[in-house]
Amino acid sequence: MIISDNLCIGCGMCIEVCPGEAIQLRSKSDKASGQVASVDHDMCFECGVCMRWDNCPTEAMQEEPVSWPRSVRRMFSDPTTTFTETTVSGRGTEEMKTNEITHRFLPGVVGLSIDVGRPNKGARLRDVDTITRALAAVDVQFSPDNPVFTLMTDPEKGCLSGDIVDERVLSAVVECSTTPEQLPEALRQLQKVSAEVDTVFSVGLIANVDEMQSCEDLRRVLRDWGVDAKNSAKINVGLGRR
Repeated sequence: MIISDNLCIGCGMCIEVCPGEAIQLRSKSDKASGQVASVDHDMCFECGVCMRWDNCPTEAMQEEPVSWPRSVRRMFSDPTTTFTETTVSGRGTEEMKTNEITHRFLPGVVGLSIDVGRPNKGARLRDVDTITRALAAVDVQFSPDNPVFTLMTDPEKGCLSGDIVDERVLSAVVECSTTPEQLPEALRQLQKVSAEVDTVFSVGLIANVDEMQSCEDLRRVLRDWGVDAKNSAKINVGLGRR
């Protein structure tokens, strides 16, 4: 994203809507009086919010072509884009949230959905790489339909491609599965890694609880983590640096 010096009048309206805090006012480069807005490209998510908000009185906001690896920012931050690999938009997959219909996670399998960077923080993909490596150490199975999976060079080790780890995105959702027996260790890994990443993340748990014993076993695990889970409820366990 760029802002035209010739069109910008320095009103600052774009600053108010930028979720990445990537826009600032600066003095005009030609030493003329007044200020103009400019984009810090290292901080910019390429999310397009500033353009979609349509509040620039002089239409000074301009979307510029982006190439790999920077294009990954737009794929994970702009909801109007479509992933080439998955042919869908969005940072995760719908099936994680509609398990009662899709039956992706059958009895004996527990799904984990780790939403990295939200709310209102953003994340470097290096943070996502740290989380996926930690989860891989406890032998989880990453979902091949998940956009993060397409960035992995070694899914067994949870390694993301080295050329994209410094890119900054609005958020990314890691999706994987484990067993009820392995769940406590997976949660311990997430708790440990929460002190190592410079962002926030929430943890979603997806499970089929038709069997009462399975339900009670999962409740017991969650109670040990201070979470009082309820039937048919969405429980977010917030972890990560604040």
